[in-house]
Amino acid sequence: MTILVILLSLAVGAYLIAVLESWAVHGRLQLSRPAMSALALLGRETLLARKSDRLFFEVAPVLLLVVGLLAVAVIPLTPGLIVTDLATGALFLNAALA
Repeated sequence: MTILVILLSLAVGAYLIAVLESWAVHGRLQLSRPAMSALALLGRETLLARKSDRLFFEVAPVLLLVVGLLAVAVIPLTPGLIVTDLATGALFLNAALA
């Protein structure tokens, strides 16, 4: 339950920062602007180079998500909330981010 509260507060905080940034740039306070921008990004056409490796191009976002989750798995959030307790956590973090 605690991790859910932490993740929810991080998500709400990030959304509010996006709203404030939009307000600073456009001069209008619109709470739906970050959500509409995200939907617009999802609806864009994918651009491929002429000689691209389509498999890696399509799998890259998933790989970045996996790398992020692996990196977060070894970072202790609180003394009682450690996903994986590794003695070589810093080495694993560097390997995951490499």
